[in-house]
Amino acid sequence: MGGELILLSVQWTKIANTAETGGGLQQFPMQAYQNVATYTPVGGGAILFGGQTVWYAYKANRTFATMASAPLTLRVTQALIVPDPVGGKIIVHGDNNVMYDYNYATNTWTAKSGPTAPPLST
Repeated sequence: MGGELILLSVQWTKIANTAETGGGLQQFPMQAYQNVATYTPVGGGAILFGGQTVWYAYKANRTFATMASAPLTLRVTQALIVPDPVGGKIIVHGDNNVMYDYNYATNTWTAKSGPTAPPLST
């Protein structure tokens, strides 16, 4: 279920469907659980969300976009997703010790190399 909070009226308004259907709203096929989300201020700002390898953006102009597929699994138990406030990219550390930058401005994923990070789970 997608929604936005209208602060002045303190109410939620459903703006899209994720796991369920109906209501004449745009549908984003995702599993009911194990999804992720983050925010980027780039390009006026957007909420990036998805699951598995599906990646969407809810833009500041209140429109949705399907973004480039992730090269790794985006699940709350298999990925750590952190916005880089200085570089403007999203850093994703995934299962199997892989790390990527997601560049919202160019809609591209770039593999990162460097020191081996500890696994997310054992």
